[in-house]
Amino acid sequence: MSKENFIDTEALSLKLLDMIGKGDCLFEFSKIIACFFHADAISILECNGSKLLPVSLLGISKETFGRRFDLDENPRLKLVAAHDNATIFADDIDLPDPFDGLIDDKHERLEVHSCSGIPIKQNGRLRGIITLDSLDLGVFSRFPKDNFDTATFIVAKIVLQALNNYNLAEQLSNKTLLNQTLIEASKAKSNDMIGKSAQIEHLKKEIEIVAPSDLAVLITGETGVGKEVVAHTIHSASKRFDKPLIYVNCAALPESIAESELFGHVKGAFTGAISNRSGKFELANGGTLFLDEIGELPLVIQAKLLRAIQSGDIQRVGSDRHIQVNVRVIAATNRDLPVEVEQGSFREDLYHRLSVYPICIPPLRDRISDLELLIGFFIERNRVKLGLQSIRLDKNILNLFSGYAWPGNVRELEHVISRGMLRAASRSGRIVTLQPDDIDSAISSPKIKISESSTALALENIDWCDEPKSFTLLIDDYKRTVIQQALNDCQGNWNKTAELLSLDKGNIHRLGKRLGLK
Repeated sequence: MSKENFIDTEALSLKLLDMIGKGDCLFEFSKIIACFFHADAISILECNGSKLLPVSLLGISKETFGRRFDLDENPRLKLVAAHDNATIFADDIDLPDPFDGLIDDKHERLEVHSCSGIPIKQNGRLRGIITLDSLDLGVFSRFPKDNFDTATFIVAKIVLQALNNYNLAEQLSNKTLLNQTLIEASKAKSNDMIGKSAQIEHLKKEIEIVAPSDLAVLITGETGVGKEVVAHTIHSASKRFDKPLIYVNCAALPESIAESELFGHVKGAFTGAISNRSGKFELANGGTLFLDEIGELPLVIQAKLLRAIQSGDIQRVGSDRHIQVNVRVIAATNRDLPVEVEQGSFREDLYHRLSVYPICIPPLRDRISDLELLIGFFIERNRVKLGLQSIRLDKNILNLFSGYAWPGNVRELEHVISRGMLRAASRSGRIVTLQPDDIDSAISSPKIKISESSTALALENIDWCDEPKSFTLLIDDYKRTVIQQALNDCQGNWNKTAELLSLDKGNIHRLGKRLGLK
């Protein structure tokens, strides 16, 4: 028998065991498995509820890390999970391949290729799956069955050990069960925090630190960065995870009903109050109250909110009875609250009460390295919604997206991908390719650039007079000059100016008013 058609299981075991605990051992495993099994692509997927998450990929595009493979939506993976031994698929099997179009340098559909799957199980429970793909037809069937079964058994056991070690080390380093809690939360809410950039790792660390406490948290960041996702994650990892998380959109609270919404009312308190009603604070008692868009709350309500947060004491509208509540407050805003305080539109004492532990979410343009994972995540989500068999990316899409400033951040990216996939699906069947023509023209068109002289011009136009001037006023002069120069470059178009300066469109309008430019 040819050595090429026989796996040296002893050598395989030694090489795999030698990599346990060394750096990214899962990726090293993938290279070893590919060598011994003559595979062109390897994936190691870890089980998370009914979904499989990629933890190591070889020969498969990196955007796959952002995808979540539901067993019910992927019949090949489901078939692998249903068996205790490895499954070798017929080369022409009529089942969609989850990695169709994702093999590196092979972006067209893999019409015919060899595929095998190895289940990773512990005490009868699925822990993960290893997939092997090869462009060499029938390659896995050439190995003697006993030899192949023994080799795949060894691989599954050693990868299981590595997964257990990996998870244990991760929990020990975090000193909390944050990851386990996040997994449980993702089952219910799908609040995946996708990304491996330094900024996202820092954000996760901040959440890990503050989540177990009862401190108030102020989440700041531009529109669309994922403030609500962070709020859900903090609550899910807190001691209050089994209690309610009550959401309040402060921007949608008219002053006339804001007090009733937050603190409740009694029957007859005002016209239309036909019965007693609990407010959001009462509903959140024992749990968490999430005040989104806190910067939009009217000043008169801010004073009453401050008292409730300070003492946990509330009164329903029209009632003299005091009610004690135990509520953790998480607030979020895309406004610059220190500036709002300075202008008198936000109470300073409330700001300090809310920002006990501030968390700032970085904009997408500052973590472009996460773009590929986010694309994969949203593509897989939309693939399921649209009922597509597979979706592939044109190789120019990533470059196109990387050159865009994403003023709407992750939310804008999600919507752009949703629209693009809808266009792609309209011209094809269930197997489609997302192409540059499917993407919004605002993203694919060239962007204007800030002139090199803008900064110098701003400095020249600052009024360096003899009269003493505060640092804050000097900075305002600088901002005013830069915005005015950018506004001139954009022919007075404020939205294009915001894009040029990588500012949120809502923020630049407010900033323009404050600086006297509007």
